[in-house]
Amino acid sequence: MTENSTQPDVQYVNIHDLPHVRHEKESGIRMAALPVTDRARGWILDFFPGTRWPEVDHHAEEEHFYVLSGELIDGDRVHRAGDYVVMAAGTSHQPHTESGASLLVLAIGAPTA
Repeated sequence: MTENSTQPDVQYVNIHDLPHVRHEKESGIRMAALPVTDRARGWILDFFPGTRWPEVDHHAEEEHFYVLSGELIDGDRVHRAGDYVVMAAGTSHQPHTESGASLLVLAIGAPTA
């Protein structure tokens, strides 16, 4: 549940209360959307063990991700819990995991439509 604050443009949410907007059994990735603004979108992604992002992910905007748990393999790098990665607009990747991973992902400067 998203709550509005007494301050304009402030939203609060507990990630455990978010509905999963997509559960991709084929790819093994569960996605929950976070509140959006006119300049950013965010998600909690859960990669099940042995899964890969279904296609090459091309970034029209800057993407930030923080590994909450597990390990995510991206190219020749292994990102572990506590790692924070910033990918510039125009970059692309197709991450995967052997052991599973949970991520906080933010797209900055993203249109919300």
